[in-house]
Amino acid sequence: MHLPPVGLGTMGIDDPVPVTTALSVGYRHLDTARIYGNERVVGEGLAASEVDRDAVTVATKLWIDDLADDAVEPAARESAAR
Repeated sequence: MHLPPVGLGTMGIDDPVPVTTALSVGYRHLDTARIYGNERVVGEGLAASEVDRDAVTVATKLWIDDLADDAVEPAARESAAR
């Protein structure tokens, strides 16, 4: 797996335009988290861009409530679905 050295932190982003713009100028790493409450917006920006989804790394983080052994996988899947 290749992780680009520069990424867009999406905390506070509530509109897909900054995501689409970042991707249009060459960003290929997006960083988000469920606690930001914007995973869907980040996904909308990614979907609206002309960049191939496979060319973009999307990183998310789990909240402390999601760290139990039986909670990690469902929480990660829910984040990916958003």
